Amino acid sequence: MSADSPYRLPILEHEDEIGRLVREHKVVVIEGPTGCGKTTQLPQILTRQGVSKKILGVTQPRRIAAVSVAWRIAQEMGCTVGEEVGFAIRFDDSTGPKTHIKIMTDGILLQESRSDPLFSAYDVIMVDEAHERSLNIDFTLGLLHRALRNRDDLRVIVSSATLNPRTFQDFFASAVGEPPPLFSVEARTFPINIVYSPIRGDYEEFADGVANEILELHSRGNPGHMLVFLTGEGMIKNTEQSILRKRPAMDLVVLPLFGRLTRDEQEQVFAEFPGKRKVILATNIAETSITVPGVTYVLDCGLAKVPRYDPTSGVSTLKEELISLASINQRAGRAGRTAPGTVVRLYEERSLEKRADFTDEEIQRHDLSDVVLRLIDHGIHEVEDFPFPTAPARGKLRAALQALEAMDAIDSKRNLTAIGQQMVMFPVSPPLSRMIVEAARKHPSVLEDVIIVAAFQSARPPYLYPVGEEVQARRAQEALAHRLGDAMTAVTTFHAWRASGNKKGYCERNYLDPDTMAFVAKAREQLGGIAEKMGCEVRTGGDPKQVNRCVAVAFADKILRRTKGRGYESLMGTEVAIHPSSSIYGGNNAFVVAAELVRSTRVYARIVSSVQEDWLREVCPEAASVWGKGGKGKRAPVVKVQIDDDSEAGDVNDTLVLGGRTLQVVRRRKYTLATIPIELVAELSKVSVEELSAEAANFRARVVDGQERYLTRMNLGPLLAILPYVVLPPPQPAKADAVPQGALFESDRNLHNIERYLTKILTVVRPRKGKKPGWVVLADNGAGGFWYDVNTDFVEALEVSTEALSALLEVYGEGDPKAASVKMLATHLSTKRSDVRAALARAMRASKGR
Repeated sequence: MSADSPYRLPILEHEDEIGRLVREHKVVVIEGPTGCGKTTQLPQILTRQGVSKKILGVTQPRRIAAVSVAWRIAQEMGCTVGEEVGFAIRFDDSTGPKTHIKIMTDGILLQESRSDPLFSAYDVIMVDEAHERSLNIDFTLGLLHRALRNRDDLRVIVSSATLNPRTFQDFFASAVGEPPPLFSVEARTFPINIVYSPIRGDYEEFADGVANEILELHSRGNPGHMLVFLTGEGMIKNTEQSILRKRPAMDLVVLPLFGRLTRDEQEQVFAEFPGKRKVILATNIAETSITVPGVTYVLDCGLAKVPRYDPTSGVSTLKEELISLASINQRAGRAGRTAPGTVVRLYEERSLEKRADFTDEEIQRHDLSDVVLRLIDHGIHEVEDFPFPTAPARGKLRAALQALEAMDAIDSKRNLTAIGQQMVMFPVSPPLSRMIVEAARKHPSVLEDVIIVAAFQSARPPYLYPVGEEVQARRAQEALAHRLGDAMTAVTTFHAWRASGNKKGYCERNYLDPDTMAFVAKAREQLGGIAEKMGCEVRTGGDPKQVNRCVAVAFADKILRRTKGRGYESLMGTEVAIHPSSSIYGGNNAFVVAAELVRSTRVYARIVSSVQEDWLREVCPEAASVWGKGGKGKRAPVVKVQIDDDSEAGDVNDTLVLGGRTLQVVRRRKYTLATIPIELVAELSKVSVEELSAEAANFRARVVDGQERYLTRMNLGPLLAILPYVVLPPPQPAKADAVPQGALFESDRNLHNIERYLTKILTVVRPRKGKKPGWVVLADNGAGGFWYDVNTDFVEALEVSTEALSALLEVYGEGDPKAASVKMLATHLSTKRSDVRAALARAMRASKGR
């Protein structure tokens, strides 16, 4: 996108030559720097040149870009969107019978190709932003490659920024017999001065450093706006606050620019602010997709968040990585378009030696099950031979095929099953379509609710955390939580939103994004319409547990079993923690299912719902086999430990001699409970686990201090093994409010608050009324957010705090003096964790050896 006047765009100088090339060649590759006019002017040039007689299709990689481009072209052509110019994005179509220029997301074109693989409705298709090499772009290019062999009248234009365009020439050569022509649009540029000014420190210090750099450049008085490349929303907001604290004067306008913003919010960067300098704080969305006129300064952090997927474990990551040399040059090119410019690189020049030439394509990094399902739907069974511009690893293709077969979407011969034939009707990912089909086939009374879950998961998370209101937001959203988990939380939230007399007020009270909720409503309407066309009645009001059952069928590979404390494990043996944002975080479900497994400093399960044990044999036979559960729907008996001192009918008092001391033991119908007075802990911590009999090692146990109970979830063998490492309460433990429980501290702006309570980690605090005593825990959300909590499970408190401290260390820059004390504490806890793990392993070996 560009806000430049079209009469000044460089591409207009080449209109006749572009028209000639497209008439004479089936494929033309057009490269040019961002802002030269490719996106908005090429469709108009081709229309004026009379190249297109049918529909001229233009694909965009993002919904917001498709809408914005359509509005801009319509404005320049003097027509209304929906007439000669229209857009089509998922769940929203503004095209009509008169539409000649159709701007759409690449996903829309791919969906159309199901019934029209030769793209017969179009005679010209322009793939814009091809250099981004998203999964959908590569899939689209592959389908066009096949179609060109069967259609002499089809013209394909590949529009790319100046990032390795020869790749596209080489790719299409085999489809048209020779390398297609490459036409380069030379933009008018001015000299730029490149300066290296490294900034070190944690997020807060980095933001301050960026703010200082911006204000120092601003003070020089040179004209032009500033474009600052940062890694994400958190860093952008933190830098914005730092600038506004340091420079409350009105001669600067600070404008954030990232993907979660609405179209109106993004368009603010194009607004005019007479007499003021714009400072645009952006992610890499501004690298190629958006051009802001008048930029003469670029500040570049040299990093970007890159998603990656491991098909073996099913775990995704989203971590900051060094950007490629091509991206560095692309960012630098944003300065010097209208006047001499300055580029400030906020990293050391020697880091260039460690960077790749280009960013690796999404097809090398993402889950391929969606692409493979669509290939098979097109009748392409030998997916390994499909002409992708870059061939994916065969292992990733095999993993995708196995995942689809496990969903019953395809059979062993790579044919669509009856279930798969229904799945491909829905424009959502395979697990979400599988979930809908399961409800339609087996649980029709909850079909609408399952569709709502799919709509929610197709949207960005609707939950908002305004600065300064994080605690209130968490409390409001906790009130929405459903006991069965996040799927039903989405359902009940949507029904309440839809039924409210004031949707805007409902969103404000519950800290929900109204735009996201409106998107979910559109998605629910379209998905429901597809289900109705398939002959299904879209109903609600059934058993909510059946919603979770449909979710479990769809995400069967992400069913998790509880291990210890709040920990879970996957079928692959990966240790997983429920993400704190989940509505069942802190619950005691024996089995759960997650929509995502995401790795930061540890693996977190996101969008989590409870699973009944007796479902396993049907929804995931592998889990039933591995974990030995789910036999004929009968639930194994659960042993409940009585935590309080209340006696039960049938109790038999007994004693146990241990380390020369006699302990009180109570034998109950289902278990035996041993009690260790706190004054004997030091003495009994020297007793070896091997001294216990097999029976005694399996006694339930606890440590008692007056009316308080500790370590209540363990058997005597493991408890005795870890006793030397347990932090026990002083005579007067601190009160529970000694730490701000639940308050979210973002490391990029609240680091001092995190540091303030570090010495409290693993100390014992007295409970609030009606609660149990526990150990202070530092937890993290994997995205730079930290909070303190109290956990009654010492082992879990140790595990969570150790992981969080490891994440906290990543916040500090190299050589930061503040990091020393954090590192010392992290090392201490890591050592203790290793000792505790080894002690528990010894206890397990001793138990098996008896």
